[in-house]
Amino acid sequence: MKYSLNFGIWNSVFAVPTQIVDKHLKLCGVAHLKVLLLLLRRAGEAVELADLAAALNLSAGDTQDALNYWIGAGVLCALPDEDSVRLTVPSTNAEPAPAFPVASQTPAPRPSGSPPKLRLTSAEIAKLARSSAEFQALLTETEAALGKTLTSSDLATLASLYDWAGIPADVLLTVIEYCRQIGKTNLRYIEKVAMAWQERGIDTLEKAEHYIRESLEADKRQQLCKAAFGIYDRALTSKECEYIRTWFCDYGFDLPVIKLAYERSIENTGKLSFPYINKVLSNWRSQNIRTPEQVAKESSAFARQKAEQQKPKSSYDIDELEAYLAGSTPK
Repeated sequence: MKYSLNFGIWNSVFAVPTQIVDKHLKLCGVAHLKVLLLLLRRAGEAVELADLAAALNLSAGDTQDALNYWIGAGVLCALPDEDSVRLTVPSTNAEPAPAFPVASQTPAPRPSGSPPKLRLTSAEIAKLARSSAEFQALLTETEAALGKTLTSSDLATLASLYDWAGIPADVLLTVIEYCRQIGKTNLRYIEKVAMAWQERGIDTLEKAEHYIRESLEADKRQQLCKAAFGIYDRALTSKECEYIRTWFCDYGFDLPVIKLAYERSIENTGKLSFPYINKVLSNWRSQNIRTPEQVAKESSAFARQKAEQQKPKSSYDIDELEAYLAGSTPK
């Protein structure tokens, strides 16, 4: 069998500048590429915003955002006093003056508590990526860590955390790796964690690594207790997590002893009760009972004491009974 190229569709082609692929493919979104491809197809024509939006089935806002991106990149230029744009030759020397507001070079006041409200535009993100090798590396390593291509929304989230919230790139990457380890790879979740860390004052790699170790250890302890207590259908409450932290960290008990306290809760109350388990462990701690063997001895002593308390008491005088049986009057 012989093969030959089908030149049917290749008889009508248009060029795409290499700079588009080399510098912008990772930064721009699907809408940005659609807008550019259509403009490249109509090279030399003045194209209006409404026509672009209708042809690509995009909203006017998304279309304008894409146009702003390519104008900022120097690929497009807006025609004066007209609601239309025209392709221009990308500059490889000086960076073009953007035809849109850009983020201030003076850092904005840092937020406290809530996620960043400011969202950089696509053009501002592209400008940031061109001017900051650290931010470029952040984007590359984030994609590698999450195993996916970042969307325009993802890029906006990372840019906001890095540029507006002022979170260092190494701390952000540590947040991303932590979230990946616990199976949370959505950028919205990562954003919440990053802002929570900032509120806690976790602003260096050392602090971040220390917090991760503590968090993973806490999660391990909680999972052990959930399995020991037979909790499979719900998450632990914050109060229950605090009880578990107290048992392991403050009281210094290991899981076998904690499980014995759980069993005593079931025996005496008929249910799982974190306050009851805490009371049992607090008593054992005050008695310096630390091992299952010591618990067993304490349980035996407790059982004997309980049996003595439940033994019926005599309602008669032993001396009178002995005297009666001997046939004499007691003295």
